[in-house]
Amino acid sequence: MTSFSKVLEKIMCQRLLKHININNILVNEWFGCRSDSSMEIASYNLVNEILKALSNKSKVGGISFDLEKAFDFVNQKNFVIQITVLWNNRKYVYFN
Repeated sequence: MTSFSKVLEKIMCQRLLKHININNILVNEWFGCRSDSSMEIASYNLVNEILKALSNKSKVGGISFDLEKAFDFVNQKNFVIQITVLWNNRKYVYFN
């Protein structure tokens, strides 16, 4: 990657994150790309939710995925279309 490309990528990333934050696009539970969040905060919230569920005698389960290179082989055009459809339909679950 050239120096110009790296600078351009950094600028675009900053602008995209600013747009996401201003328009409140990500749910509060999304920790991945926010500057004011960390893995420690995400882990704390997860453990806290598990402990609350256990204290209420609820069943607790979990599934973990390693997505390190998951998007290297994704058709980006189809991915954007699918994310847009999901966002518009809002068929996802919040864990509060």
